[in-house]
Amino acid sequence: MATPGENGYCCLHRGAHHDFRSGPGHDLPHHARPRAEAGPRAASGTVTAALRHHGRTPVLHVAGEIDQLSAPVLRGALDLALKHRPPVLVVDLGEVRLLAVAGLAALTAAYLRAGGRTRLLVVAGHRAVLRPLRIAALDRLVEVRHCLGEALGTL
Repeated sequence: MATPGENGYCCLHRGAHHDFRSGPGHDLPHHARPRAEAGPRAASGTVTAALRHHGRTPVLHVAGEIDQLSAPVLRGALDLALKHRPPVLVVDLGEVRLLAVAGLAALTAAYLRAGGRTRLLVVAGHRAVLRPLRIAALDRLVEVRHCLGEALGTL
C-alpha cells in the first residue's frame, strides 16, 4: 500500500516517487512508454504528472500541454494510478494549458479501465480543458469539478 512521503508525494514501489515527464531533454522510447524516476517533481518539459495522496485519496497532478507527443506520459501515469484499483482517483488538470484529442483518448481509456471499481473525478477549471471535455462528451462519463478542494470535498 502507498504511504505519504516527503513533500506530500506518494511513495510507491520501495519508496520511489513517480514523476513522468516529456518534452525537450526527456527522451521517450520509440514506443512512447513514460519514464518513472525517483526524486522531486520536475517542472520542465511539455507535460508533468505527479501522483500524490491527500489522505487516502490518490491525486494525479498534471501540468503542461497534453498532445499527441505527450499523451503517453498521461496514459502511463493514469495506468500507474489505477494499478491498485483505488475506490476514487482524482485527476487534477488545473495546470493543463492544452488538452488535445490524444489527451481525451487517454482519459477515456482510464475511464474504461476503471470500470465500476474506481470513481474518476477530473479537476478542470478553465476553458482549455473544459471545452474539449464537453465537446467529446467526456464530462458525461467522469465527474468534473472546478477546483481540487471541490473534488476532495465530494469524498
